[in-house]
Amino acid sequence: MKTVSLAILASAALLAACNQSPKEKAADATEDMGQAQADAVRAETEAHADALENQADAIDAPGAPVANAQAEALDNRADAIRKEGEVKADSVEKAADAKADAIRENK
Repeated sequence: MKTVSLAILASAALLAACNQSPKEKAADATEDMGQAQADAVRAETEAHADALENQADAIDAPGAPVANAQAEALDNRADAIRKEGEVKADSVEKAADAKADAIRENK
């Protein structure tokens, strides 16, 4: 029964997608592009933060206060980069959503 229900829902979704106006399609494309850009920002910042954490792990040494302080500084920078990346990604998404809303409202 679930399979039949899912098939009906999928058919309805496809039919609704076919009936979209050009304006709605453009708005959806704008949102999709914003989401893709935000995902790219997140992936890039995550890779950068991971690299810093790997450096921190490489220099962290028991009983070596200078190395430990450097490792901690790298870990803190990695955390800051992640936060900055999330803020930037959220900003990209919000801008794309605002642009899509403007397209829908024909502004």
